Amino acid sequence: MSAARSVAVRIQGHEYRIRSEDEETIQRVARYVDATMTRVRERTKTVDSRDVAVLAALNLAKDLLA
Repeated sequence: MSAARSVAVRIQGHEYRIRSEDEETIQRVARYVDATMTRVRERTKTVDSRDVAVLAALNLAKDLLA
């Protein structure tokens, strides 16, 4: 097992540092979240970041539970 290290990801223009042993997976997940948030923002014309994040979380949870 490799040691967890800090991985930088960008979501909606903001950088977040995530501790992970698997940088490739974290980067892929971050791209997926970013794309989901972008689609939500474009579809709803919502500008508030918190609202976009909640709506994106609901969409991702729906997909996960389906």
